[in-house]
This record gives sequence, structure tokens and C-alpha cells, in this order.
Amino acid sequence: MSKQTYTDLLLKAKKFYDDYKTLFPPFEPLKLFELNKKQTKVLDKLFKRLKNTYPTFHPNYIGQMIKPPADISSISYFFAMLYNSNNHALDGGPETSFLEKEVIAELAKMIGYKKFIGHLTSGGTMANLEGLWISKLSTRNGYFAICENAHYTHTRLSKVLDFKYELIKMNERGKIDLNDLEKKLKSGKIRTVVATLGTTGFGALDEIHEILKLKSKYNFRLHIDAAYGGFFKILANNNSSLIEKKIFDKIHFADSIVIDPHKHGLQPYGCGSILFKDPLIGKFYKHDSPYTYFTSKELHLGEVTLECSRPGASAAALWATIKSFSLTSKNGFYKILELTRKAAIKFYSLLINSEIFTPVIYPELDIVNYFPAAKTTSKINFLSEKLFNELMNNKNYPIYVSKYRLKAQFFKKLFPEIQTDSSEVIILRSVLMKPEHYFYIDDIFKEMRNVFLKKVLQ
Repeated sequence: MSKQTYTDLLLKAKKFYDDYKTLFPPFEPLKLFELNKKQTKVLDKLFKRLKNTYPTFHPNYIGQMIKPPADISSISYFFAMLYNSNNHALDGGPETSFLEKEVIAELAKMIGYKKFIGHLTSGGTMANLEGLWISKLSTRNGYFAICENAHYTHTRLSKVLDFKYELIKMNERGKIDLNDLEKKLKSGKIRTVVATLGTTGFGALDEIHEILKLKSKYNFRLHIDAAYGGFFKILANNNSSLIEKKIFDKIHFADSIVIDPHKHGLQPYGCGSILFKDPLIGKFYKHDSPYTYFTSKELHLGEVTLECSRPGASAAALWATIKSFSLTSKNGFYKILELTRKAAIKFYSLLINSEIFTPVIYPELDIVNYFPAAKTTSKINFLSEKLFNELMNNKNYPIYVSKYRLKAQFFKKLFPEIQTDSSEVIILRSVLMKPEHYFYIDDIFKEMRNVFLKKVLQ
């Protein structure tokens, strides 16, 4: 889409909204909010300041989990934002509430839920908060099992929810250690297991099919944090050989699942979601409000959420995106995810065949970890830090990566031949979540190699 076309669509959205306002009796609005010369100057300053932002849109950005929203999403968000709908209640956002229910139904279908209840959230943290909160209430404060490699939000939320948890070891592939999990399940105190599909460090996929075997044996609730990896279910649904299908095939047996559309769903921040398999958990949300829920007898989303005010624009943007990029066929999200997955595999191949870099774990999604070859962990730390800075400050061809800290004890299990002389090991981490990465990763790797040899080693 050209810039001119993008601008035309934004202007069209504004004109449509202005025409909508003419359907009602005319009135004289105060001039307080109209754009004037002062506000135009403020906007000019803002535009300039926003240039001080990492180029997350560019293929050379392989750092954090930031994926540019699709044009259709940004435009739809802008258009719906003009109406300022609040999806807490049908009183504040009738049509966008219906759109939200439709997109939740689409996500549930992708997962494989037949019956369900769910809603959008501001992101994965809030979505996980609700999932864990429901587990706490429904299991009467039973302990949680949380892997040491799960997102830090789970242990942090333990303080918010005042629940107790058992920390489960991570195995050599960055997944929850099933032997350690079963050992701790035998105590009978654990009533909820938190599994992850797409850990933030390695992009690792917990073995859901094996955890379900333990679930049938020990009768616990299963909460899946698929904030990052949830959309890869599309590859599994289409029998792609690029994904561990057996891991995704039975996620519909989980009691609750978190998926973030603002990661692989092409949405702007913040757009998360929480889905529950059993609609009856709605009873835990039950409350009354003296000034809402009057305009309709239909379910108001605020009646089944912890958050109150929520932007209807998020629902509108996701709805338009799903209508434009199919969740079911190979002509929509499938093509995008296929390329990001292939980019990670290609990058891993380049690294493992290199004499100067060593990959850590074979990627299961599109996150790749690696480090400069060295004989000691302290040397690895030094080289990783230097390479990180040199890549980002490379004037002609900057490359933005991220760093990841590993405990030396874990690193030693993977690379026993490397001398451990530090408590932590700093490695590099690249998130190849843009489809363009597949076509540019060869050039990126070539430049990384040049920078390492010419600037880091000198």
C-alpha cells in the first residue's frame, strides 16, 4: 500500500465519521479541541521526537517481540477510535462489542474450543492474570506449577493474587521438565499447571500432549500461556511440517488459553485475549453496576472481564484483520507464519555452519539464540556485549538484536566443553517474526559476520 493510498483511507475514515455526525441534530461544539496553529506545532514536535524509536518495521530489526501492525489494522483502529467506543458495556460500545464477540469466536475456532467464554484484554499480563485468578478461585487456592522459564509475569502475579506456587525446572530444550513436574504433582498440593507455547527466551513449546497425560492422572487445571505462539496453531491446523503438530493438536483440552494478537496477530499494542473452555466460569465474574448494563439484555462484556473500560477500537481492528487474513486457509496468516518459521530455520542453519557463532537450541518457532564462539563464559559475555553494541551502531547497516541472560548452570548442561567462569552467560537473541526476514536473513547474517570479524575481534 502506497503512502498516498494510506493517507486517502485515513481521510475517508474521518469524512465517514463527520458524515455520521450529521445524522443527529446540529450543535455548536466548543472550539477548545479544534486543531489550531499551536496544536499543529505540538504535532510537528511529536513527529520529530517519535523518530527516536527503534526501526521495528525494518528486516534489520531482529531484537524484541515487536511486529508492525498490518495497514488494515492501523486504519481500522484509527477509524473506530474516532467513535471512542468502550467495550465494557453495550451502553458504551454496542457494535464494537459485537465485533469483539465475533473475533473471540474466531480465535476459539482456531484453538478448537466448541463451547467457550472469553474476551480481549490490554495484553498478555492482564489475560494471564484472569486465567490464574479463575484457577485460584475454582481450585480453592490450590498451588500453581510454574516453570522457571515461563514468563516472569506468572511469578509476579503470584504477589497480586496471593497464591502459592511450585517452581518447576527447565529441561535442556527450554521446556518445562516433565519429570520434575510429576515429582511435585505427587504431593497433591498443585492444582493448576501453567504451560507455555512460545517462551520469551527460546520460543520453546511445552509438551502439551504429555502434560495432558499427567492431567488425566493428577486432575489439575491446565492454563496455557500462548501469548506468543498461539497463532502458530494455524500451521498445525493445516498440517505444516514446519511445526510440532502433536504439541498443538490437543490444546483445546486446556482449561484456559492466552493469545496476544498484538504479537503474531498483526495488531497494534495492546491487544491480548483470554479464552476459557467452560462458559460456566462466568459465575466468578458476576457483579452488578448501578449505572451500566441497561441498554440490552444481551451479555455485556464487562460482566465477564476484570478490566472495566476497554477500547472498542482493538476489537474493530482485529475483526478487520481477520476478515482480511484468514485464520483457516493457507492464503492468510498461514503464509506469514510459514515465512517467519522458515526464516528461523534458515538463520539457525547459517549459525551452525559458521565457525564464529554457535546456536543454543534448535528453534521451534521463530526465535533463535546464539553466541560468539569462545572457550570461557566470561569471554562469551565480553564478545556478546561488544557485538551487540557494534551491530546497533553500525552506521551503514545497523542490525538490532537483543540479549538474553542464561544461568551458567543451565549453559553448562548444553555446552560442557566451555569453561564456566561466570555466574551468568550473556548470549544474543533474535526474533524473526516479520515475513521479510526470510528474504533478508542471508544479508543480515553476512553483515553480522563482517562486523564480528572486523570490529569485535580487533
